[in-house]
Amino acid sequence: MAQTAPRLDGLILAVADRAAAAALFARLGFTVTEHPDFGEILFAEGRLLLVTAADGGNRLAAVDLAAADPALVAAALAVAGVGPGPARPGPDGAPRFELPAEAAPGLFARLSARRGAAPGAAHANGVTGLASLTVLLERPEEAMPAYDRLFGAFAATPTDDMVTVHGGGPLLFLVNEDGFDHLHANLTVRLPKPPALAAAAFAVPDLEAVAALLRAAGFTPRRAGPTLSLADGDLPGLGLEFVQA
Repeated sequence: MAQTAPRLDGLILAVADRAAAAALFARLGFTVTEHPDFGEILFAEGRLLLVTAADGGNRLAAVDLAAADPALVAAALAVAGVGPGPARPGPDGAPRFELPAEAAPGLFARLSARRGAAPGAAHANGVTGLASLTVLLERPEEAMPAYDRLFGAFAATPTDDMVTVHGGGPLLFLVNEDGFDHLHANLTVRLPKPPALAAAAFAVPDLEAVAALLRAAGFTPRRAGPTLSLADGDLPGLGLEFVQA
């Protein structure tokens, strides 16, 4: 599917209180735009959406995939036996496919057409976009064929502790619990039951400037090498980090 492969276009966070979450992300230095049904944080490429969780919790809920021709991607997945159902209108009215779990284990992906180019908002924290997403799986290596099928041959590369997926845009790290601890040693978060989205990292050009902004806003960031993390108490249920771009 190399010529028709989608790319990662966004991360959806399900939150217990959307207004409180929008205020929290504003304190973190993001510019949040409110819409009737969701909050939106735009980057030069990709976006972060805040939606109200039906179960009243906080979690990394799903990702948006974008393709020049999403119907062609859906048809190719259907030929492989993992096609989505019919497209349904999304919040913006554009047709959207919900991919089945076996099409991208742990990713909980939605597929739609690429959005028109739009300037990303300026963020006080300097974030330029998503750097990576971490997917928690019991056996990451068993998911490699699915990710190769979705993003193209050899998109998934195994190493000792994880599988790295190059899907266009942010990297995807497929890990088990031990691999998560190695990859996110400085991140204290209660892990969800796999398969699940477990963590996200934002790219920033100046980690020290972000740390200063967060401390001024009352957070307690912890730095380990090129990564800046927040305590789970600062972001309950959301495994979020900043990384040096």
